[in-house]
Amino acid sequence: MRSRLLILIFLLVGIAALAVGYELVQSRLRKQDVIDFLQAKASEILKTKVKIGQVSYLPPFRVALQGIQMDQVAGGPGFSIGKVEKLILGYGLFNLARFDFKIPSTVVLVSPQIHFQKGRFPFPIPSSDSSSSITPAKLVISRGDFHYPWGEDQDELVFSRVEFKAKPDIRGRIQLNLAGQLEGIAQGKIKIKGFTDTAFKHYELEIQPESVSFLPESRIPLKGLDGAFRLTDQSIQIEDLKSLLYDWEVDWTGRIENWQTEPKISMDMTHKKGKFPFQFSIQVDLKSHTLEGEGAWVGRTYPFRGQVSREGKSVLFSKLELPHDYKGKGEFDWESGDYHLQFDRERRRFDIHSNLKELVFQTEFQLDHASINHLDWVVLGQARFTPLAKRASDEGPRLKGEIKTNYLIVEYEPFEDFQGSFELSAEGVDAINCKWGVFFDLGGRILFKGGEVRQDLVLRVNDFPLMQIQDFAGRPVPSNLSGELEGKLKLRGELKKPEVQGYFTIKDGTIDKLEFDRMVIQFQDFPPYLPLYDSKVFRGRNTLQLTGAIDLRLQNFFHGIQIKGPDHLVIWKGISANWKEGESAIEGEKPLKRKISMGFEVGAGATENQKDDTDEAHALLGPKVRF
Repeated sequence: MRSRLLILIFLLVGIAALAVGYELVQSRLRKQDVIDFLQAKASEILKTKVKIGQVSYLPPFRVALQGIQMDQVAGGPGFSIGKVEKLILGYGLFNLARFDFKIPSTVVLVSPQIHFQKGRFPFPIPSSDSSSSITPAKLVISRGDFHYPWGEDQDELVFSRVEFKAKPDIRGRIQLNLAGQLEGIAQGKIKIKGFTDTAFKHYELEIQPESVSFLPESRIPLKGLDGAFRLTDQSIQIEDLKSLLYDWEVDWTGRIENWQTEPKISMDMTHKKGKFPFQFSIQVDLKSHTLEGEGAWVGRTYPFRGQVSREGKSVLFSKLELPHDYKGKGEFDWESGDYHLQFDRERRRFDIHSNLKELVFQTEFQLDHASINHLDWVVLGQARFTPLAKRASDEGPRLKGEIKTNYLIVEYEPFEDFQGSFELSAEGVDAINCKWGVFFDLGGRILFKGGEVRQDLVLRVNDFPLMQIQDFAGRPVPSNLSGELEGKLKLRGELKKPEVQGYFTIKDGTIDKLEFDRMVIQFQDFPPYLPLYDSKVFRGRNTLQLTGAIDLRLQNFFHGIQIKGPDHLVIWKGISANWKEGESAIEGEKPLKRKISMGFEVGAGATENQKDDTDEAHALLGPKVRF
């Protein structure tokens, strides 16, 4: 009982002593000379003349200055302070007992708004020439806002609710620790720790982003950035960094030397998940003006190399050597994120315009009698790609492509007003919807499966008047051919050699001297030999048999087709199809002059009889064109 009483007495005495001490310090702080002194001290720390509205004591060893008004923006080398809610000065016990407020051991800025100059050290650290009379042993920022300029616009990278500490170590360096929330052109959390040596103007920082996503205005196409990288005044080292790049999940490793002057970049980007993993590696040296790297996708590698230089805000790719013997050049604007690439090979040319901030591409392309799959192509057109909303099943981004041609000619056959749309993803090309003229529609998809390109395409013909046909891809057709053609052609399987299935009908037609009400043509197999099945010709009450095969190896590919009447009497033979008088049409005696690859080569060209006649124009599935 007696011991409890003693404890209570000591406790009361202690509380009384603290109360007396608190009141003593508080009364001392109310004196005008102390207020004037602390006001001058705050002006030294903030490097501008300030007025203090209130001074208060914060036990055990701190003094709080509130209601701070600055005559002008405060700051130091590389940064400025717009406002400060509260300035707290911490002292040692003996300093506070002697009312010695000259050298604070700790300076705390509460809710400051700090703006940094572009390209300067990213934290408000006193420089080595700071006066020792005002340099604290420890700098603390609580609930601060750091503003960094971004690009040439008024965009900013903002650290909000920053908790920051800077404290000298035994080696004279300043140890740094920061945690905050990103706002402005980026969203997420970030932690930074490391040190700076102001005497040697050197710093080393480890930066740990957490779910950081950049807005389109930043021109950085990264979302969900996680991991860590090291930043120094000379280099950036990336060892463990993950992010979404245009909806691809990628891992980053690499190093950037001399990043503030003439960067030397070595970077690897890897997408490991999903059915289509890929890797992209690049090495750029702006001092030696060299560029090289490679991409790897589904077991294949695509190397590239070139020359690179920087002129003002632009990075110029003056010479590029790309896969498949393509040559090119390009330009990238560092500030805006715009880039332009141009590459060509022999008679093929492509121009691409885009910006890093999003997957929107504007492309112009031209083929000048280029050979693709043994077919001659003449094309001038434009394509535009825009991103679509990502679905749960999508691996990577999905784009909508829109294509329009000024002209499209395949095997000398014009495709009038060819245009359409499709969707492009890592899986392939889907939702194809193309048209030319008013009679032809192409739909379906082309998929990448196991590295092989496979197609599932359907060409539909709607009431096309056969009287417009004078030849088929430069080969003869039966004379007096008329009627309205409708039906569809399916191509399935490997892109180079698909299985072809056709179902067509001709209404109210004629072929040579044979008139009919309806003709049904069906075939299915792999080109070039396509046998007919269940094909018939209806003429009044009579049903005639259509037999044989379409043989694309022959100039007269109707050679093996026959129309048979009752008792298998042959009424019409394909050998009568616009053949030169006296010339043999027997298979093998007239080989093709060029290889034919099955596709949608409904083209135009002169027949054997026509090609020397300069006065006679011809046309098929389009306007009259002469070459």
